[in-house]
Amino acid sequence: MIISSYQGPAAPLLRRRLAGVLLAAAAALPATLGGTACLAQEGYTLTIDGTRYPIGLDSPADIVLPDGSSMTLLLLQDEFTSYGTETFSFLHKSSYKPARIDIGPGIFQTAILTPLGTGVIIQEYSNLNPASLIGLMLNEVTKEERDYGYDYEESEVSQEVGGKVVSGRQAITTYKDETWIRSVYAYGTRDSGLLILTMVQEAHLPREGALLDDFWRTLEIK
Repeated sequence: MIISSYQGPAAPLLRRRLAGVLLAAAAALPATLGGTACLAQEGYTLTIDGTRYPIGLDSPADIVLPDGSSMTLLLLQDEFTSYGTETFSFLHKSSYKPARIDIGPGIFQTAILTPLGTGVIIQEYSNLNPASLIGLMLNEVTKEERDYGYDYEESEVSQEVGGKVVSGRQAITTYKDETWIRSVYAYGTRDSGLLILTMVQEAHLPREGALLDDFWRTLEIK
């Protein structure tokens, strides 16, 4: 199937910017390792009247105050955390840590990914409507698999976000028992907007599909 792509005069520059999407995603990956099971470690410091006490998440800590009295502290993290910029916001499990970088003039990118590759990438554009980049983005993230011989299916998709319709294209790539589902959506005004990429391997949907569900359920476009 032929994938439409942006062919305007700015195409070479946009291709270079979008080519960095996978590198940026990989760079953000270490920040998501909080989603894996691990031993609680001290990573916070509580200061009381100038005295510092190390404390870790979900790990009770007994401290002795300067006056000789003692107490037990327990630091807990909320299940969900809010993340937002000037143009959008959403809720996510606190075990995941979104990362945001500047990838070029007028373009910021936020990534929230799991170690298994499930995730969301949001690009904010302040100088163009990214609707014309849907095909280009989908082509960039599936090109290697298509070249290798994966079966490829493409279809239209849409999501309703607070009364706004966010439309795009979905690609499903399959090779043997591996199937990836990637969707690219755009919401734009005359010269600004959002480009949203979601991705998940079909086998991981039961375990990690909630990340995508939580994103769309709580997404607000400002």
